[in-house]
Parts: sequence; structure tokens; C-alpha cells
Amino acid sequence: MTLQGLRVWMLLSVCLPGLVSASGWVLRADDWARPRSAVVLVALQPLPQAVTALHKQAGSRLVIRYPGGEMGLLWAKELRAWLAALGVPPARLELTPGSSTPNDIEIELID
Repeated sequence: MTLQGLRVWMLLSVCLPGLVSASGWVLRADDWARPRSAVVLVALQPLPQAVTALHKQAGSRLVIRYPGGEMGLLWAKELRAWLAALGVPPARLELTPGSSTPNDIEIELID
């Protein structure tokens, strides 16, 4: 990620508070259903907060816990592809089935 890209993520994480669960962040299906572009994704809560937290902790990873089934897996893969395209190293993104609700992706920062 470029320095400018990191600054954008950090600025958005401060200016736009997102949904935070006890174990991390929650991305709602309703929010994801909007048309997507790089501009939309860098502002889509809670992604700026999660990416900023990832960059602050060297060696950490984001676990993307998605709803089970084919649709959940496709959603998680698309999210991972967008994050990678925006500069997040794919090796630091882990997809795992088992979101606690069928309409949410749960994102957790782990060491």
C-alpha cells in the first residue's frame, strides 16, 4: 500500500466510526449490496478501521469469517480481492466460514 493510500485508510478510520463487535468488526450484507468501486470500498465501514488496525500490528492478520454456503464464500472472496487490489497483502487475509449471522461478515484482527 502506498503512503498516500495508508493515509486515506487512516483518515477514514478516524472520521467514520464503524460497527465493532466484541471480537472485531462487522460488515453487513445490506452495506455490501451497494455498487462497489475503490472509492466506495475505502469508505465502507468497518473496512478502514480494520485495515488501519492491521497495518498498526506487524505480523497480524485479518480473519474474514463469512456466512456458510456458496454465496457467503463468494462474498468473502470478493472482499478479499478488493482488499488486495487496494494494497492489503493477501497473505494477511484469512477466509473462514462460520459467521454468527447469515447476513454479516465478521472481521477479526489476530496475531
